[in-house]
Amino acid sequence: MQSASLRGRIPVAVLWIAVANALIVWWLTGDIEMGWILALIIVSVASAVIGLLGAVILGGRPLASLEYAFVPLVLSLTLGLLLLVVAIRVAPHLTRTLDPPPALRTAADSLAADRAGLRAEARRITGLPVEIGEPSVALTPGRLFKEGFRLGLTRVEPSATISFTFTAGPARRMVFDVIREDDVWRARPRDPEPFAAPREITLTRAYLERRFPGFETVFDDGWPTYARGDTALVLLRRATRRSDMTAARGIADRRVRSTADGTLATTATGAAPDDWRWQFVVFRIGAGKELLEEVRRYSSDEIVRHFDRAAAAAGLGSLRSVRFVRPPNRLHDPSFGFFGELEGGPRRMAWFNAVRVGGEVEFGVATR
Repeated sequence: MQSASLRGRIPVAVLWIAVANALIVWWLTGDIEMGWILALIIVSVASAVIGLLGAVILGGRPLASLEYAFVPLVLSLTLGLLLLVVAIRVAPHLTRTLDPPPALRTAADSLAADRAGLRAEARRITGLPVEIGEPSVALTPGRLFKEGFRLGLTRVEPSATISFTFTAGPARRMVFDVIREDDVWRARPRDPEPFAAPREITLTRAYLERRFPGFETVFDDGWPTYARGDTALVLLRRATRRSDMTAARGIADRRVRSTADGTLATTATGAAPDDWRWQFVVFRIGAGKELLEEVRRYSSDEIVRHFDRAAAAAGLGSLRSVRFVRPPNRLHDPSFGFFGELEGGPRRMAWFNAVRVGGEVEFGVATR
């Protein structure tokens, strides 16, 4: 009778050992890297406990009847370690990639194309009249995978983001997550707090050259980050073409023109149109309708007159031409460098510089 009862409990004990060890190993399975060392310890201890409980199911008392405990214990430990080895080999293959659905791709492209809407949202977040660069879309595939120390599968849905840098605004990239709310695709800003009322503003050449089409621009401090209220000096000049190399070098009316080699030369009246002249513009970093508010503008005529006066004050005589040759070096020399040819002979030359002082520009003869 006891033997028949034992035979009936053997399948229950074996089933318990198999299922319990499988659950423990499945719970551990996943991308746990060096955690497999910890998993080995957990499986060894858990399998031993499962084997002892299996012995109890058989009807033996492990402490009093060791013959009932030995077989379940060895069976459980062997099965647990075997399942762990199999899990280590199978775990890397449990991850499945989920491609972004076509609806998500279409929505992200459509939202990114609405540049005016993104700019309006960026202005709302920053509280400033910022300008944005070209938005870009990034699609991230989803994943279905098994994490270690969890029983269920983890699903990460495919996602899309829209991001852009500022041509005039914070020096960080702003990111929007593409989400679906009430059956409508929307662009939701990610982490907007650091962008609210930024203390520092970065300006790019693209911003100025869009504001002044056809002009090349050079900042007096390179392209640094400014605080609101700071002033900046910008040199604007037209890009020259080979067909614009004609003009005489007279002193008649001392009009200035931009030659093909970048020279500001005195010419006869009407020798060159105004739109080929150079300009200095002093800006203030503001928060009004534009981030770059014009404070003072120096025409090319004024530039030459100021250098002419500086040459006369230094006892060098009058200028024949002035050529821009060096942008500022923000670490060593904050001034624009110019090379001037003086009246009285081709070998009479001098260096000049222009540097911003507050909202004005000082023109002088370089000391070197």
